[in-house]
Amino acid sequence: MDEKPENNPTPPDLQKGPTHSPAVKKKPDDILPLMSFPEALKLLIAGEMITKKEWGNQNIYGVLKDGFLMLHKDDGKFYRWMVGDGDLLGEDWYVRKAN
Repeated sequence: MDEKPENNPTPPDLQKGPTHSPAVKKKPDDILPLMSFPEALKLLIAGEMITKKEWGNQNIYGVLKDGFLMLHKDDGKFYRWMVGDGDLLGEDWYVRKAN
């Protein structure tokens, strides 16, 4: 059954097309390029600091220091990083922004 336009008028807000996306827009700081551990490790070797979204704390991060993988923790100290299964299989790695 065909409906005529006058029987089913287009609402005024859609006549010109959508003016904005219905998707929630995020601030650039909320959008992190997440990666796997091997991808993050390449960046760590290149001198970047990496952290996991799962950790929820940018004060905990990994670096390459004196030839070792080191983990910086909240107490301000560096510890040798014993990489575990959760680290290796994680897909939530990202580059930590410098303070």
